[in-house]
Amino acid sequence: MTARRHGASLAVAAVITLAVAVPAGAQSARADARGTALTHLDRQDVAAAQRVITAGLQRRPNDVGLIEALGQLEWRQLHTASAIRAFERVTGDARVGADAALGLGRIFAFRGWQAEGAFPGWHEEVDQRPLALDAFRRAIRLRPAWAAPHVALGQALLLDGQAGPALAEFGSALVLAPSDVDAARGRGRALTALGRAPPVVDAEQTDLTAIDAALKAGQSGAAAAAATAFIAAHPRSARLVDAHDRLLAAYQAWPDALAADLTAAVDRRVALRADPAGYYAGAALMLSRPALVARVRALADAGAAAGEQFILENRSSYKLEGKVQASRDRNRAQAADLVGWAAFQQGDRASAATKLEEAARLSNGADFLNQFHRAELARTAPDADTARERYYDALSLQGGPPSVRASARAALAALYAADGTAPAEAATAIDRDLERRREERRLALVGSAIGTTLPALATTNVAGTPVDLLAERGNVTLLNFFAAW
Repeated sequence: MTARRHGASLAVAAVITLAVAVPAGAQSARADARGTALTHLDRQDVAAAQRVITAGLQRRPNDVGLIEALGQLEWRQLHTASAIRAFERVTGDARVGADAALGLGRIFAFRGWQAEGAFPGWHEEVDQRPLALDAFRRAIRLRPAWAAPHVALGQALLLDGQAGPALAEFGSALVLAPSDVDAARGRGRALTALGRAPPVVDAEQTDLTAIDAALKAGQSGAAAAAATAFIAAHPRSARLVDAHDRLLAAYQAWPDALAADLTAAVDRRVALRADPAGYYAGAALMLSRPALVARVRALADAGAAAGEQFILENRSSYKLEGKVQASRDRNRAQAADLVGWAAFQQGDRASAATKLEEAARLSNGADFLNQFHRAELARTAPDADTARERYYDALSLQGGPPSVRASARAALAALYAADGTAPAEAATAIDRDLERRREERRLALVGSAIGTTLPALATTNVAGTPVDLLAERGNVTLLNFFAAW
């Protein structure tokens, strides 16, 4: 009954890499603060990089190298607004202008081609695509002998369906850096897209797919072992966050995993990227182990703060302000529900009721797990009537772990049995009432629009001629609602 959503997956496609922009020759003699910070980022040690950059900027707030490194750090955390501000501060400086242009290009490419579905409510921003291409080309002009912007430009061109020009960029990168793995991989993908080579085997993706297969098969121990092996084998991979998320998912379903391994995995995940998904997955994992429940509040609170920043940093990806507010409410609801459920497990019923009701209000009663938790709180009060209603509220919603849905149905059947209802009769009653509630929910959603006044929409007919919809009053009018972000 402690199963929990693991937060929104923030898997970022590895085509536009999140790797840091390492200047030519930077591998040797990195004695300066910027070089030290970039070395930490290259090793995926975000916390160490943050310490170096923060300390350096306190002493030298206008240090262009550290400001550019800060942009890379913020981009690594997917704090796109802060990263853009940092890069734009130094993009005109000859010393780091190429690095800043490359960083800006990667952010614009992510927003333009890859943001769709990376976080709930995010959409691609097509207007960012030309900005990405321009930024990569600027980086090439500023540092012609650097392979990295050629690779990034090739990756972006592939995303844009321009396989021929992409192949040329990867070729240029390999001339400059013959051993560049990303350039070689990109070249293979471009050749495949042009029909001149078989599909490139992506070893990292193959390994992640194997972990997914083990999770789906219920082989949690094997999945955890495979995820741990991936982390060890690919310590600098752009997909390291994905592997850590899979490791937490494996531990969630593996009751025999050691508590020390769980806490270490959670700490490594949130240190790698402080997004809300990592904190909430960690909190859910702690909820599944009674000895670790005391850590839930801190993780949930940190997740709420990280989620608020994460949403505001990426505000433009939501397209609509209403979606921004909905995401903020959903983030706060998830944190409140985690804290409330932890309080319930610790026997603090008053705090549990307060936080679970807060979560219900913020989610408009549309979160399965929250409704289930409220039902459990009512059942143990005991308040059978309220518990029955909330179990129904939960089961009439979509989603939720199958095991928890089964627990909710079993608890509802037990309430019927306590009233003397036979099992078969109870099952029939549950099915009938659930169908009725779902139909009522559907009619309420559809009916809310019937009879309302059509707003003044700016639209055109199939020929592209502007149409005044209000002038069509009384006529049968077909509206084709279509959106492409």
